[in-house]
Amino acid sequence: MEYHGLPEIFLWNKQLKVYRSGSWNGQAFTSLPVSDPKALIQNETFVADAHEVFYSIAKVERTKHTRVTIEWTGEVQRLIWGENGQSWIKLWYGPKDECDKYPRCGPYTICNSNIFPVCNCIHGFHVKNQDEWNLRTFSGGCVRNTALDCGKDQFQLVHHAQPPETTMVFVNRSMSLVECADMCTKNCSCTAYANVEITNGGTGCVMWTDNGETAFAGSSSKKNNMGKVVGIAVGVTIVILGASVYILWKKRKLHSVWKWKISQKGDFERNQHPEAILLTERDSEGEGKIDEMELPLPQLSVTSNEVVYWDEPGDRLARFLMQDDGLLQRYMWDNKVPRWVVMYEARKDFCDSYGACGVNGVCNIKDVPFYCDCLKGFTPKSQQDWDSFERSGGCIRRTPLNCIQGDKFQKLSWVKLPMLSQFWTNNSMTLEECKVECLKNCSCTAYANSAMNGGHHGCLLWFGNLVDIKLLMNQEGEQLDLYLRLAASEIAAFS
Repeated sequence: MEYHGLPEIFLWNKQLKVYRSGSWNGQAFTSLPVSDPKALIQNETFVADAHEVFYSIAKVERTKHTRVTIEWTGEVQRLIWGENGQSWIKLWYGPKDECDKYPRCGPYTICNSNIFPVCNCIHGFHVKNQDEWNLRTFSGGCVRNTALDCGKDQFQLVHHAQPPETTMVFVNRSMSLVECADMCTKNCSCTAYANVEITNGGTGCVMWTDNGETAFAGSSSKKNNMGKVVGIAVGVTIVILGASVYILWKKRKLHSVWKWKISQKGDFERNQHPEAILLTERDSEGEGKIDEMELPLPQLSVTSNEVVYWDEPGDRLARFLMQDDGLLQRYMWDNKVPRWVVMYEARKDFCDSYGACGVNGVCNIKDVPFYCDCLKGFTPKSQQDWDSFERSGGCIRRTPLNCIQGDKFQKLSWVKLPMLSQFWTNNSMTLEECKVECLKNCSCTAYANSAMNGGHHGCLLWFGNLVDIKLLMNQEGEQLDLYLRLAASEIAAFS
């Protein structure tokens, strides 16, 4: 534990910091998951005062055996013993994605694992070295568009974001947020401030200065066309409910450093029938966005009997690497460093693991440590296994379908669509025609549009159990809905 400033726990690999816990916010460390009280397996105690700094964990009497391990890859894991499977079950782990790795994006940046590239400058800043940035080397970070004008600067609110490192900060646990803002304004080296803890409506004062690296800052008070200052909600990996960081900003029109657009390259998946080909044309259901810079991205072509993969020729070396834990990574060679730089990782969190919640289950990365829930109208196949965090058995219907007397559909929004194992598709049908087609077939369990380009259209039907459904965290862009078939009585219960 680093006890200077606002204490944090760090994971070191020799002389390098590779992961941090974030500071204690009065309830938990900001980078570590906050468990649902119903699933409490440990009591945590954190004390930081003029005499001592310590953190302790005590096992709750009713819980099973748990332990924390560090894998050789640097992954920290919290495990709980599963009696039925007689094995250790992973409750949470870190780092979970690119944004959890320390340090990922450099000074005055913000990291968002739901877009590509993951790093971006915060408002009022621009890329320090564009050539390195284009090669996805983000360590140089960003610099101010306009220098601060001490005494005339204002603050921009950024909330739902993990605060910067707190080992080199000013801390006063008795000050109010108003007093904190006043002190930061008077200190020309202060770049941002926040409450120390989120309890009791927010208490204490923590300030970042130019002497310490910060991921947030703003600009000074001239040339403002933005009007009212608003809070900026960003989909970073860890969301700190109620925690906010205030940033110095300059009153000016802020132009976006990057112009974003949704990629329409789409996914190609083969139907169970050899001659049928399905182009879903979805942007990984909203999980990734690509900027307008040209990249040497590979192409994938699917025909009735073969899958062809090729890469455009270019002056950049790239490679794919499969780690022993199944993590697929794409690297690009950076001549300036020189080293291989991770461009993309195929698995970003627990819910990206195939079938993490079993059949007819839905995975929610925010629901720690459960992660899994049954689809509406379904119940755990084995409640005992479910209560023991063994979710692979999945879920079964509470009420059987009644094809003759009529079933209805429940809309599920912002979800990654189920695995296409038993399905049928028609790209010319409307959504209403798709619904009718599903009702005609007693084995049909769900339907959705098959394409998103040029407006939602086409029909995609699922048959049998639904596998690998995930609640999407990045709810931006085109919304793709799944319509789940349920008994009419189940639909009435949700009304």
